[in-house]
Amino acid sequence: MARLKSDFVANVSHDLKTPLSVIRMFGETLEMGRVTDEGRRQEYYRVITREGERLSRLIDNVLDFSRIEGGRQTYDMAPTPVEAAHPLHARGVRVPAGPAGVQGRGQRGAGPARRDDGRRARSGRRSPT
Repeated sequence: MARLKSDFVANVSHDLKTPLSVIRMFGETLEMGRVTDEGRRQEYYRVITREGERLSRLIDNVLDFSRIEGGRQTYDMAPTPVEAAHPLHARGVRVPAGPAGVQGRGQRGAGPARRDDGRRARSGRRSPT
């Protein structure tokens, strides 16, 4: 169990460093005035925003895991249509058949299922605690 926790911490640390490095690099580049083209500058701002959102999701996942481990968060597992659970289906992308020969096509523009707090839903419904 100690090995699993150690591996988890190492993986989380790596996953947190990646968006932080991108945010820092793009922020420093902008701060030094090295991006003079307004279009490129706007793209840098978008990257910083996107990586900040990614970092927030990662932190939320770690906090959710901590709550589950501490018994403060539970999930009621329920059958979920593939279209609601898989983002490729939500965008109308055809996914090749898997080992059981299951394939399908999602409804275009439906978007992924969302939790009450606005984040993408997992495979179960969140229980109020």
